[in-house]
Amino acid sequence: MKISSFFALFPLILTFSCGQIESSRKDPILEFTATEALNSSPLQASDSLKRVEDMILFHEVLVVLDLEKDYLYKVIDVPSDRFLKKFGKRGEGPNEFSTLTNINHTSGNSNLIGINESKKQVYKEYLLDSIIFSIEDPSPYSVVEGFDNSHLSVAKIDSGKFIGYGFYKQPYTQIEGKQIVSDFGNFPFYEEFSHVSMQTLVMAYQPRFYKNPKEPLLLSSSPFSLNMELIRLNNLGKAEIYRSLHYWPTEFEDESSGGSASATIKKENRFGNLSTTVSGRFIYVLYQDKPWEYEFPQKSNRILVYDWEGNAVKILNLDRELNYIAVHEDDQYIIGYVDDGKANLFKFDLK
Repeated sequence: MKISSFFALFPLILTFSCGQIESSRKDPILEFTATEALNSSPLQASDSLKRVEDMILFHEVLVVLDLEKDYLYKVIDVPSDRFLKKFGKRGEGPNEFSTLTNINHTSGNSNLIGINESKKQVYKEYLLDSIIFSIEDPSPYSVVEGFDNSHLSVAKIDSGKFIGYGFYKQPYTQIEGKQIVSDFGNFPFYEEFSHVSMQTLVMAYQPRFYKNPKEPLLLSSSPFSLNMELIRLNNLGKAEIYRSLHYWPTEFEDESSGGSASATIKKENRFGNLSTTVSGRFIYVLYQDKPWEYEFPQKSNRILVYDWEGNAVKILNLDRELNYIAVHEDDQYIIGYVDDGKANLFKFDLK
């Protein structure tokens, strides 16, 4: 798996501080003392899906990234086990979507859905009800555009405040009024990569944001290794990492040259985090610690549960392997997806 990006060369001053970073390699399983077994029940709405790339629950509505020809997302009502509609028409128009999108919870009204389109450097919010009940794709509730094109992704942490990551002096930026007000953080095990450019480390880790659906808290997690940063705003409104969970670095080959940043993920790399989802109280990580050996998609039947202080809570042992997970924001249940030749959704009750 080779991940590349082209960028304009500019001088970088790397400033690091250890803070609360736990830099020694660790086995996360050793942190847990409690386990719980969960049984699944199939959802018939699976028949509406082709191939799931990601999914997230808003209340009891499952929004699935399913890259069919005309639309990005499919919307499923979980209680009635019913496919509702397609959403997110593909295209380059003002109310259309490029494929490079990330859907997330957003601050303020819990009925709002946030979608970041990194290609267009725009962040749109939609009312959930407008998505469900409109015949056509609805107009966005709000639009923020004009982010710096060095950002690869942004997430809204609070009203008017965004966190981004991209090609900067440090991994994360705080953005207000579309202007960068600070940068902060370090990549996991950064002291081992003093010879590697910041741009290449961005390619190797590629943080992904998960917004707490109830509070101005943000999880940043790498899809290529088990490493997590918990981000909040302090009393002065400044973004800070209040807890880091670092278990092992991404195994990659630095193949950057000239104006290109390139990181090739090695076959012995352990992803650790196959899929992450968050509720108001907990963080759920679909965990796989074996070398990936170029096998894709990866599967696991084990979920590690952390609280928003980064404390290990319990391990959920599932009765089947999954590719992706999504959790109800009040921890009522988990929805799991696995592709065994066809798309399959399963529900795991938590209460």
